[in-house]
Amino acid sequence: MTKNYIFILGLSLAFTSMAQVPVGKYASAPKNVGTLSTVKQKPTTPISTKSTLLWSNDFSTPSDWVMTNTSTPPANWTITTNLNASPEPALNPANFTTGSNGYGIIDSDAQGASGTQNALMTYANAITACSTSSVVVLRFSQTHRRYLETTSVEVSNDNVNWTTFEVNADMAVSTNSANPELVSVNISSVAGNQANVYIRFKYVGAYDWFWAVDDVELVVPDDNDLKAVKKHVGMEGGSGNRLAYYNVPVSQIQPLKIGGIVENVGALTQNDVKVFGTIPSTYSGTSASGTLASFEIDTFDLVPDFTPAGAGNYTINMNCQGAPDANPANNTFTPFTYTVTSNGTYARDALVRDNGAFNQGDGYELGNLFDIFSNETLYSIDVDVHPTSTAGTEMAVKLYVINAGGDFEYKGESDLMVLANNQIGTVVRVPLQTPIPLNAGESYIAVAVYQGGGSGNGLRVGTSGLSPVQTTFLFDIPSTTWFYTTSTSMVRMSFKNNVGLSELEEAVNMNVYPNPATDNATVSFEAATAGEATVSITDLSGKVVYSSLNNFSTGVQHLVIPTSDFQSGVYLVNLSVNGIELTKKLTVK
Repeated sequence: MTKNYIFILGLSLAFTSMAQVPVGKYASAPKNVGTLSTVKQKPTTPISTKSTLLWSNDFSTPSDWVMTNTSTPPANWTITTNLNASPEPALNPANFTTGSNGYGIIDSDAQGASGTQNALMTYANAITACSTSSVVVLRFSQTHRRYLETTSVEVSNDNVNWTTFEVNADMAVSTNSANPELVSVNISSVAGNQANVYIRFKYVGAYDWFWAVDDVELVVPDDNDLKAVKKHVGMEGGSGNRLAYYNVPVSQIQPLKIGGIVENVGALTQNDVKVFGTIPSTYSGTSASGTLASFEIDTFDLVPDFTPAGAGNYTINMNCQGAPDANPANNTFTPFTYTVTSNGTYARDALVRDNGAFNQGDGYELGNLFDIFSNETLYSIDVDVHPTSTAGTEMAVKLYVINAGGDFEYKGESDLMVLANNQIGTVVRVPLQTPIPLNAGESYIAVAVYQGGGSGNGLRVGTSGLSPVQTTFLFDIPSTTWFYTTSTSMVRMSFKNNVGLSELEEAVNMNVYPNPATDNATVSFEAATAGEATVSITDLSGKVVYSSLNNFSTGVQHLVIPTSDFQSGVYLVNLSVNGIELTKKLTVK
């Protein structure tokens, strides 16, 4: 069965003396923690196509390439014209320009959990086109889904000594490349002005994903070409990280630091490099001028920081500039929308579900780090319940604070709740047992909790966007071990007082017994005033199997539900009384 694992690394709960950035002793990722569905493809920025072509190969002649490996079991690269050869459906069909003529692919996933790969795909001949060029760039198109593998190109000028250039190292685990993505590698240190150049692709993995390449070129790049790599936008707090928050309560407004990461993909050193940013009718900022050597990457922070005046949506548009620039089309960063809300929601995720996380039936806690800038009160934690979660699953939330010693110190939690059918695929607000005061300058971890052992899929939490390392965390209950993941969980703080919902639930004091039931089950509740109560029972598909409308007086009420005709299984008992709606799980045998 194909795995869908998220990137998790072991975390020891040690922080710096300022309790800022977590540092840890890292272990291999647990193989039982997974992602769902498909991930949003990583955006790509075009590389200049005006460069001078020295040599190219489109895999239309398979004999041009020699495959070797020391894999167990033996696993080579293959050249195929099957555009659906990838194990990742989101990257099929492969959109290579000349894919129908053939392309190279290695599939680690197909080798299973016991397989290891160490495989080379080598161009069979010397390339003789680089002798008059001091700057040489290797370019190729790829599709790639990443786990823990190493993907590299290796270059030699004597076919004996090889220099390794790793690619995709900055890709987050369990994310996809674009389809296709153009990769550019400066190999001038080995290939520049050389009479003979040899190239090969190297894949080292062990039950990882796959790598496919096509349309390989050696080129002389334009002299001047800047590329916008990615934005670096966020608020900096006690954790020491610059974290992007997509929803920020008014009480947590802080100066927003805006930066852009820029690469010089031209052949010459680029002077007077700047990044510019604007928010329409609101903000304009410019970075200090800098210099980038050929294929150097650096971050340019804008001045001034941006501090919003109040609630609203603020879309930041950014671009990098240098003079001259042969390809301004790749100078624009993806816009970032920063929302200040008056509804008390504090969100690290990008708000639109692109994936999900689970623990294959085992219990876990999953959530995000939040820096607090002004004193607040936390009433609830919101959890995006992935559509593949199972109705009837019990879920809770917890809060931890990072204490002075750098440990995750328990602060509070909610009662267990049972997920109703209409909550699957939605964001569920879970009230804490007691509101928790949050202190300015401290950092907290808000998590969703699944105890494990339920039927079906259990709880699967939506994910959206990517997190810096050591800022989104998972606690594996069976091993009592904390890990971190680079997929941002859709777990959010809520500072909105939900009118004492937990106290109202306690006042109603709903119970269902016996549980499991055979012939009858009794629903009991307390009523402060007389009224009507609606009881409905649904199976886990949402089908209503029983309902009744009941008049009641004050005091403790007992409603008997006949269950002898029910099929054995798990049901949800839904009680609506005096404007309060409660759900309990009932097992019938």
